[in-house]
Amino acid sequence: MAELAQAGHFSGLDEVIVTCGGSAYFDQVAEAFTEPWPAGLPVVPVLRSGGYLLHDDGFYRVRSPFGREHRLAGAESPFRPAMRVWAQVTSRPERGLALLTVGRRDVSFDQDLPEPQVIRGAEGEIRELAAGSCEVTSLADQHTLLTMRYTDPQIGDWIGFGLSHPCTVFDK
Repeated sequence: MAELAQAGHFSGLDEVIVTCGGSAYFDQVAEAFTEPWPAGLPVVPVLRSGGYLLHDDGFYRVRSPFGREHRLAGAESPFRPAMRVWAQVTSRPERGLALLTVGRRDVSFDQDLPEPQVIRGAEGEIRELAAGSCEVTSLADQHTLLTMRYTDPQIGDWIGFGLSHPCTVFDK
């Protein structure tokens, strides 16, 4: 932008819009926007942070300043995801495998696969899933393949997933 301004490409304009993404590092982008602009250039900075409405529970949990700064300081993160997708177990075709009612048409998978976090059984109680007890190994168009290590969901149980990349979820 500075090179274009120096070459005179913005001469006579009422304003120049400078836009930048920054969901994971919006704090650093906002700080960069406070740096001086070329003299006399009427700049309107726009921060396009895709995670402004809600944060995801994967990629941004690790990279967002809401989690990153606290992790670096050794403090507990104030990060709380605002979205969870639920899928029902519809089949147990073989030992260690469950098929669920959500797939590529329903959830984001461009950043990471959905992360199983909680389970709700027939009794209605929601319980945390132990880390590593199961994982999504594949998504079909309309189904999730859940590999189970040391959890045993039954047909009819509901699994709650954390998702990465909320913008893609909204597209779905």
